[in-house]
Amino acid sequence: MNEAGEGEGSIVSTVPITVPSRVLNLRVLSKLPWVTLRWDKPLEDSGANITQYRIYRWVDCENETLLTEVSATETQYTDTSVDPRGTYHYRISAVNDAGEGERSTEVTVRVESAESIVNTWILAGVLLVVAGIVVVFLLIYFLFLRKKNSS
Repeated sequence: MNEAGEGEGSIVSTVPITVPSRVLNLRVLSKLPWVTLRWDKPLEDSGANITQYRIYRWVDCENETLLTEVSATETQYTDTSVDPRGTYHYRISAVNDAGEGERSTEVTVRVESAESIVNTWILAGVLLVVAGIVVVFLLIYFLFLRKKNSS
């Protein structure tokens, strides 16, 4: 009832909101010289828009810690604070007004340094040259044996 009199009652419906479901398809896009991660939004925001993502990281034998938080509009993050030749583990969670959802499945990445990749290519090149030299010597040897046996 109000100043205008008695009227029809209103129906108020509330749908409880819960934390979002798990972030999907966490994957590594790049590991040289930094780690770039990408993920898919959760299937369910559970009644409230996602407000941010939390990115967790740890190194072997360390506790999982919050690395950073990114906007809900982002589904990619580049971690520039990694050391070359380090191995890192990551998980991500979505957050809405009800709180933080379950963390994603873990991805593990070993960061490559530019130097190690160059060294790998140099080693591969040296091995190819050595293999080529061996093939040439074998050809000369067998040609010499053939010629010697023909005489």
